[in-house]
Amino acid sequence: MQLNIFRKSYWRRQSNKKVLRQIKANTDYFFTVSYRKNTRSELSRLCQKYGTDKGAINPATHPKNMGRIHNYADFYEMVFGGMRRQVKSMLECGIGQYSKGGSLRAWKEYFPNALITGIDIDEALLFSEERIETYQVDQTDPASIKRFLERVNDRQFNVIIDDGLHTVSAGIVFFENVIDSLTDDGIYIIEDVKLPDMLEIAKHLGRYESNYDVRLVNLDRPGKSISDNSLVMVTKNILG
Repeated sequence: MQLNIFRKSYWRRQSNKKVLRQIKANTDYFFTVSYRKNTRSELSRLCQKYGTDKGAINPATHPKNMGRIHNYADFYEMVFGGMRRQVKSMLECGIGQYSKGGSLRAWKEYFPNALITGIDIDEALLFSEERIETYQVDQTDPASIKRFLERVNDRQFNVIIDDGLHTVSAGIVFFENVIDSLTDDGIYIIEDVKLPDMLEIAKHLGRYESNYDVRLVNLDRPGKSISDNSLVMVTKNILG
């Protein structure tokens, strides 16, 4: 049994390395950021407090620890830390598999001046509270997305995060139908992108390269596979 586990782990690592080489071969530049865990990270603390798998101060003590706690919060702290009070509106697709509304509540505290909007296909996950509103939306259905945007009066969002179905097709449909709702200085994130899917998504989004900058983000964690710990980040190219 231990030998079989070792073999699976070995071949997974080799497969990941092959995909990472392909990603580097198909992109112009890349950079590496190494860091020690920030035990004072506000967003990691909030993720642990509300049970979302986006991050933790200490993954071993995370209430939803299933061996798959991401370190997205560490990256987000770097990206969003200087704009916390400037964010007025945020949209997240995927209300919570592990903790109903956990990430929405974490974002609510992290962005103190923002209205947090969540969407999910599962009506049972919907709720509302101060500065949080949620809607039933099918991210694979352009008509469903359009109806949602009409309900919120074509609101513009400073931050959009796709933490929904985690498939290439769903990610592309959602992007194409909500990206116009991103502010000019906004940030769009697709979470949990499988390594083999990164190039496919990047190739598709490359059609819009005159309007958007696309970055592929691979995050390492101690003793964990990188394969389910990757992001795609999109920002508008306001120079056109």
